[in-house]
Amino acid sequence: MDRARVLGIGMALLVGLSGAAIAAPAGDRHFVVGSGSQVSYHVKAKIAGLFDEAIDGVNSEVRGDVRLALGHPAGWAEADVTAFKSGIKGRDRHVAQILGFPKTPTVRFDLTDLLEFDPSLPAGKVTGVGTLTANGTSRPLRLPLQYQLQGPILRIEGEAPLRFADFGIAPPVMGLGLKRAPDDLVIRVRLVATEDHPS
Repeated sequence: MDRARVLGIGMALLVGLSGAAIAAPAGDRHFVVGSGSQVSYHVKAKIAGLFDEAIDGVNSEVRGDVRLALGHPAGWAEADVTAFKSGIKGRDRHVAQILGFPKTPTVRFDLTDLLEFDPSLPAGKVTGVGTLTANGTSRPLRLPLQYQLQGPILRIEGEAPLRFADFGIAPPVMGLGLKRAPDDLVIRVRLVATEDHPS
């Protein structure tokens, strides 16, 4: 066999192998975040420095994508900042403004890993590792999560404490200055995602 033919066969094998390396592993699953998902915040404000008032806002306009790739889960979820509902329209407009609207119209979490995720278990506790972006500022975030995988439906829930200052936001002042939020808040996430089968 001449040298040119040997080189040609070798090149063909290399191309075939590299193509196989880029192909997605058979165990990878892709889910699209949609209906039933929510992102919310919880703040405990002080009224006149004396009384506590719980303030909660819920956002159901959430979209995203989760890939349960073998050894490397990843994904993202984002919500429109104008869609938080607290029951007071003026407060909701203020929330959108402090989150950077209109310059930054969304808050977004980019997931880079799910620590201790076991694809063989239908449910469990994991830690989501990634980056949260709000008001145009990105910060690393570790989010304790619980997941449940039933057939084509993936549910993920969790919460984590944050600080307004980490995102360049001054703690909100409301009610003509009588109501003030501290620098800390809690965010909660509930994602409902449906498996997307390639056509």
